[in-house]
Amino acid sequence: MNALIRMRLTGFVRGQRGLIAPAGILLLLAAIQAGEPGSAAEVYGLSAMLLFPVLAIQVKLLLDAEPDGQRGLAAVALGSHRREVTAGLAAAALTAGPVIAASLVLPWLVGGIRSSDLSPRSLVVGAWAHLIFVPAAVAIGAWASRAVTRAAGPGALLLAGAVVVTAVLDQRWSPVPWLVPPMLTVPRALNDNAGTGTLLVITAVALAWSAVTLGGYTWYRLRR
Repeated sequence: MNALIRMRLTGFVRGQRGLIAPAGILLLLAAIQAGEPGSAAEVYGLSAMLLFPVLAIQVKLLLDAEPDGQRGLAAVALGSHRREVTAGLAAAALTAGPVIAASLVLPWLVGGIRSSDLSPRSLVVGAWAHLIFVPAAVAIGAWASRAVTRAAGPGALLLAGAVVVTAVLDQRWSPVPWLVPPMLTVPRALNDNAGTGTLLVITAVALAWSAVTLGGYTWYRLRR
């Protein structure tokens, strides 16, 4: 399975399609953060929120890069369709690593965070704000991939629709914010200097949502 993960990541990198969205969002973040320095919580909260759709796009691009027939051959080689699906999800999750690392370092390079905010806690919270979105981004990107939608157009609409619905249902006034990933809840919590207990609750809800959504995707793929 590790060989299949490496092969998918290699194909994704060589195709270079996955560079466009991350490069664009990092340039936008650099332009936003290069102004007056802000708090680490504020800067990292905004960064994580804007990066979430980009991570989902990267997942879709990686999963779409593999021809349909090759997925069947991979399942035969691994001896299990479930392992083929798992390898795809694992490779998709790994695409988030370099982009998140760049987004954590970027504010310090452009002077976007006050030097007084440099502390282990600010870095840990910043990393948490970005990493908490990875499972949800993998889930949305997977459901929007060609393996589910069979065509690029419907997949793109599904992904865009998921992000819009998330933005609507994660508002403060929403009675059902748990139906979507915490795209707006995370930056709000950081801006409000929420305590560890609140962050743990957000983490639990986000991981539960991702587990259910990824479980549904796996169930669907195994029965097609």
